[in-house]
Amino acid sequence: MTDLWGDIVSNPIKTPVSILREQGSLLEQKTDGVLTVKVTTNPNIFADQSFDFSFIISVPSLNYQYQLFSISHDISIYPVKFYVQTDIVDEEKTIAKDEAEFLKTLEQILKSPKTQGILNALLSQSVTA
Repeated sequence: MTDLWGDIVSNPIKTPVSILREQGSLLEQKTDGVLTVKVTTNPNIFADQSFDFSFIISVPSLNYQYQLFSISHDISIYPVKFYVQTDIVDEEKTIAKDEAEFLKTLEQILKSPKTQGILNALLSQSVTA
């Protein structure tokens, strides 16, 4: 049989979803498991063959979840589109053209006063549970 595929070389890169999962693990460690993160795959409702993920902070003791943001990208991975409330990050900064911009935008989201307030509120609520 003739091989028409040629050489298939895997050149793995760190994907946005793997970065989100790493950050979720860090939050779980920092809060001793009081807060957890689920990175869920969203159904592709647009039939555009994009990859769509949500970053959800959970409080297991309260059976509560808060979707902080979601992302979407096509098969080429970058650019990544962030869907996030504008009071968390500037609207102009919602598209990351490469990993460096992705990390910068993600850091702005996670360190924003709004996100920090959400984390504080969730931690406070979990104490009373």
